[in-house]
Amino acid sequence: MSDVQFLLIQRNVNKKKKSVNNFSDDIYIRFVNFCREHDLISKGDSVLVAISGGADSVALLDLLRRWKDEGTEFWLSAAHFNHKIRNESDSDLKDVQRICRALNVECFTGEGQVETAGIHQKRAVHDIAREMRYDFLMDVANQKCCRDDHHEKLPLIATGHHLDDQVETLLMRLFSGGGIEGLAGIRRSLDFGEPLHARLIRPLLGFRHEELISYCQEKSLRYVEDMSNYDNTYPRNRIRHKLVPSIVDLFGESALQGISRSADHAGHASVIINHFTEKAYKDALLERRECDIVLDYHIISSYLIGLRYNCLLKAARELTTRQTRFTYERIKTAEKRLINRYKGITELGDGVSTCVHHDRIWIFRQPRNLLPIQLICPGSYDIPDWGRLELKAISPDQKEFPPPEGRLFLDLDVIGTNEISIEPAGSGDRFQPLGMTGHRKVSDFLSEIGVPIHRRRYPVIRAKSQIAAIPPFQIAERYKISPRTKRVLKIQWTDC
Repeated sequence: MSDVQFLLIQRNVNKKKKSVNNFSDDIYIRFVNFCREHDLISKGDSVLVAISGGADSVALLDLLRRWKDEGTEFWLSAAHFNHKIRNESDSDLKDVQRICRALNVECFTGEGQVETAGIHQKRAVHDIAREMRYDFLMDVANQKCCRDDHHEKLPLIATGHHLDDQVETLLMRLFSGGGIEGLAGIRRSLDFGEPLHARLIRPLLGFRHEELISYCQEKSLRYVEDMSNYDNTYPRNRIRHKLVPSIVDLFGESALQGISRSADHAGHASVIINHFTEKAYKDALLERRECDIVLDYHIISSYLIGLRYNCLLKAARELTTRQTRFTYERIKTAEKRLINRYKGITELGDGVSTCVHHDRIWIFRQPRNLLPIQLICPGSYDIPDWGRLELKAISPDQKEFPPPEGRLFLDLDVIGTNEISIEPAGSGDRFQPLGMTGHRKVSDFLSEIGVPIHRRRYPVIRAKSQIAAIPPFQIAERYKISPRTKRVLKIQWTDC
C-alpha cells in the first residue's frame, strides 16, 4: 500500500470519527431548533417527560436535560406509569428510576391493574392503558410539577413520539378510512383534558427512531427494549417492519417527510373545519344535559352533509369521557336515518345512541335504571340521569297559579304520606291527566309532549299503586287541588 493510499484511508477514518463525535451534537441542535420553531417550550414552563424507558423517551429526557443545563430556564421532571401488563414491567420501572437518577432528574411513578380493568369494563387493554397513563400524567403535572412562580401556565407533558410513529399512525388511519382529523396524525402540541389540564408536546416528531437509538448509544444512555414491538401479529408492527422500509427503498427517506407534511396540511384543514363545526353546532344546540344533547332537526338538515357528520360526532364525544373513536360508518348511518326521520334508535358506539323526535335530534347515553324510591315529605331526592325532586307540604294559600316551570301541586290529604314512591313508568301504565275524563297511556302522553323513545321509562310519582304525577309535566285528575283541600304537596323538579 502506498503512502498516498494510506493517507487517504486514514483521512476517511478520521472523517468518520469526526462524524460520529458530532452526531449527538447535530441531534441536539436540530432538537432545540425544532422546539423553538414550533414554540413548544418557553421560559418558566414546567415540563414533565413521559418516560417508558425506551430509547425514544430516554433520548428526549437527555436532550431536555442538556437544553436546561445550558441555560434555558424551565422546570424538568419525568414520570413513569407501570401498566402491570408485561412480565418485565417491574424491572422496567427500576431501570427508569436508575436512568433518571443518572441524569439527575426527579422521577414520579404510578401503577395500575390495566388487565383487570379491561376484563371488568370489557374494553381493549391498550385503550384502558392509555387512559390510565394520561390520567396519571395529568395528575402529576398539575399536583406535583406546577410551581408558584408559574402556576398560571399550563404544565407541559412531553412524549417521545417520533417521525416513524407519525408515519405509522397516518398509514393506519388511512387504511381504516380516517377522516381529515384522523389524517392530521400526531399533533406537535395539543391542549389536553376537560376541563383543560395540560398541554401535550411532541418535540421528537422531526426525528427517525433509528436516530434516537444511535443518540442513546453514542451517549452511553441505558434504555430498555420492549420485545412486543417486534411482534408482527400487531398491524402497527407490520407497518413498521415491512411497509415503511419498502417505502424508503422505493422512494427514499424524503417520502417519510412527505407523509409528515401531509399530516401538517390535514391538521391545518382540521382546524378550519373545527372552527365552522363549533359555530354550526352552537347554532343547532337546543339543550344540553348530563346524559343527552338535543339539536334542532331543521337547522342540522340545512347543513352540508360533512357538517352534519361533524356536529353528530361532536355531540357524541361530549357524552363520553373516554377518547372514543366513533366510526365513519356509524356516523354516516346515523345521519342518513336522522335526516329521513327514522323512528328507531341508532347506536353510535361506547353507549351513545341517537334518534329523532318532534323536530329534535337526540344524542344520548341511556339513563341509568331507576329503582323505586320511597318518598318522605318533606324531602329531597337525586334521580341519577334524570333530575332532582323536592317535596314540601304547604298550605293552600301558598300555592302558586299558574304553577311556575318545574313545579306541581297536589292535594296532600288525598295522596297521603305513607305510600308515596317514585319509580320508572311501565310499558302499560295509564293515568287520568288533569282536566280529562278518560285515561291515557303514559307512553302516549310522553310522546305527545316531546319526550323521545329512549326516555319513556320516565320517573313517575305513585300514591299506592296509582300514578299521581309525572314531574314536571302533569298531575292526575284525582289529586288536583279543590276548595276542600287543607294541605298541599308541592313538587319541585329540576332536570339533571
